[in-house]
Amino acid sequence: MRCLAVLILLLAHGAVQARLVSIVEPSRGLAFTQAAVIDHAQANQKALLDGARARGRLGCAAYCSQLAQVWRKLLPVIRFQQTRGAPVLRLVVVTEPDIQALSFPDGTVVISEVFIRRLQLAAPQLAFVLAHEAAHVLLQHERQTLTSMLALIPSRAQRTPQDVYTEMEFNYFAMADAMSVVFHHVELEADELGLQLAALAGYAPQAQLVFLERSLAQGSGQSMVSTHPDMSQRLRKLGALLPLARRLLVVGQQ
Repeated sequence: MRCLAVLILLLAHGAVQARLVSIVEPSRGLAFTQAAVIDHAQANQKALLDGARARGRLGCAAYCSQLAQVWRKLLPVIRFQQTRGAPVLRLVVVTEPDIQALSFPDGTVVISEVFIRRLQLAAPQLAFVLAHEAAHVLLQHERQTLTSMLALIPSRAQRTPQDVYTEMEFNYFAMADAMSVVFHHVELEADELGLQLAALAGYAPQAQLVFLERSLAQGSGQSMVSTHPDMSQRLRKLGALLPLARRLLVVGQQ
């Protein structure tokens, strides 16, 4: 029998073992409000989850216990980085073959068991993937992307998030290079913060990177405007951060 479609884990008193340390600086100078960005993303989020439900693919089946254990360890570390009024993070599990992992501005993190099975992700790699997606929420990357894209649009008329995305689609090829730079930046930033958050939660940094190593070994096609840097670049960047992440692992266990 499937577990609950939405895996919302409330930590029991005394369950927090990691030492809580703040490592995130609030994002400043961003266009639009967090509420506006969340509202704009709701339609896509609803379509994704409604589609999974209609196909009988909403909810965990094989990895419920493993996901719950990893999320329970990560959540207090992630929450400690948030300011008052920040989105409440929740984990939603699907069994969709075309989904890997993603997050929405309202704090919803989605992961597919098909993705977990394909890459044979153990706890440290799951921790990295989930912390990476949580990092997008913590750093308000949707707002960062919209702010960067807004600067590339000639007109300074009042715009909504939908206006910006429409402009991006209309000028797709003209903005392709700039869009790739922005997308790659936020992914690398989420990698860095994700590695550190998972280390604070007690997951060995080198073991976390097995996810990227396996992804690189399997190979992945890149679109004309790729939203992610190639795996070798991501591994190089994170390899340079391993000494810091190892120190955070020790700090989290003190």
